[in-house]
This record gives sequence, structure tokens and C-alpha cells, in this order.
Amino acid sequence: MAMGFQVLSAARMAGIGATLEECKAVAEKAKANTGVYFVLNTLEFLHRGGRIGGAQAFLGTMLNMKPILELRDGRIEAVERVRTIGKATERLLDLVEQRVGTAQGPVRLCVVHANAEKEGQALLERAIKRFPSSLVTDAVLSTVSPVLGTHAGPGALGVAFMHSM
Repeated sequence: MAMGFQVLSAARMAGIGATLEECKAVAEKAKANTGVYFVLNTLEFLHRGGRIGGAQAFLGTMLNMKPILELRDGRIEAVERVRTIGKATERLLDLVEQRVGTAQGPVRLCVVHANAEKEGQALLERAIKRFPSSLVTDAVLSTVSPVLGTHAGPGALGVAFMHSM
């Protein structure tokens, strides 16, 4: 959805008659103001997919560690590890809030979930409350794609956002 926000920004410009160069400039600015953070509820599926070793998965599970990950330059990067899903989702919202900062323009949010609709809806409601209601122009709940869901596992939650566009 983060890419979707960027595409919609360029499409809105095209819709009002902007040139190709203007649309491209808006898309590039949108990319700089966009991000995705997500948290995994289980390490089992990263282990099954060969992304982490058995010892790491075992220790992470025993300690109830929840990795917070970020999509950065097309790659998934580890941000931190937090104990318990509640603390992890709260930290995930902190990270989004830090990235959005003191945006004066619109804030667009999308919470994605992997077979965790109730938790996703609750996260979306908490995310909306983090920003002045006059700034939040879009707030969407969606499911992850089957491919991402296979690697993330059930219960994964994420927030895609774009600001000032």
C-alpha cells in the first residue's frame, strides 16, 4: 500500500492536468515521505522459509521476542526486537509517528494484517489517534498478499504510511 499511496499521488496530479515531469516529481517526493513498518507475531515462518536459523527461532520464541521490521529501499531490514506483541505494536506506532514528525499536510495510513483482522482494526484505530484528525485523510485496513503472509506468518501486523502529500 505504501507504493499505492505514491501511485495515487501521481495519478491525482495527472488527473488535474499535470505534465509527466510534474507527476514524476510528485512520485519521487511521495517516495521520500512513505514508509512501512511491520511486526511478526511468530518466528516459525521465518525459520521455515530459511530466513533465520533454528536456534534463533527457538530463543526468540522462548523469550517472546517480536521483531519489528522496515521496508527500506526495497529490502526488509530489522529495526528492533521487542518482547510481547502489545509492546511491539506500540513501538511500531512510535516509529511511524517519528517518521511522520510534525507533518503539516495529509497523513495516509494503511494497516495490513496476516489473518488478524481484529488486531489489525485495533491497530488502525490506535494509529489514527496518534495524529490530529484533520490530518488523517485516508485510513485503510487490508490483508497482506499470500506471498508475504507465507513468510510473515499469521498474526503479522504492519503500518504503511505517507505524509505531506
